[in-house]
Amino acid sequence: MITIVVASSKGGAGKSTLSVHLSVAAWLVGERVLLLDADPQGSSFAWSQAREADGPTVRAVEPSEVQSALRKAASEGYGVVFIDTQPRAAASLTNIARGADLAVLPVRPTPFDLDTSKPTARIVAAAGVPFAFVLNACKPRSPDIALSREVLAEVGSVFEETIGDRTVYARSLQTGRSCQEYEPTSDAAREIARLWSEIARRTDVVPTR
Repeated sequence: MITIVVASSKGGAGKSTLSVHLSVAAWLVGERVLLLDADPQGSSFAWSQAREADGPTVRAVEPSEVQSALRKAASEGYGVVFIDTQPRAAASLTNIARGADLAVLPVRPTPFDLDTSKPTARIVAAAGVPFAFVLNACKPRSPDIALSREVLAEVGSVFEETIGDRTVYARSLQTGRSCQEYEPTSDAAREIARLWSEIARRTDVVPTR
């Protein structure tokens, strides 16, 4: 079972949006996917309540329950588990990240977001978890993207794929779907598919179809 933590020390980085979209991306290619919503705001779980499709599975858990939830997921045969975490909670993130295969750290290309990305990276690195930043909510052709990539590369790995600032992300979530289901030929759908492919390669996920 592959476990992927989506984390940020800063609220508004896009954790829940990425957690949901990546979970659906993995599910759409045949993975048996579980998304654990360990953020008290419960955005991922709320999205699942509006969803009509039969996957991925989404469960709301307390941060202290994540490790036991992972053991249960392994016994149930899930292949990929995403964990949507709460911001500004170093102690709980340390516990949640323990034993994960990868931490995905969304960062908006702004000075404040770049500064707050470093503590998150230190926490997951101290837990022994490989991590990579993903530039999120990027304006088209903005010079901030390349500059932010350079800054983040001094701290750790950065995904090649960037995620654009697109209304389709929020619009699709409101319907209980992902952008790949809502507008399958959109730039957003292609971005998410490519990001999931990068994650799958980094974690040695074997495609199921």
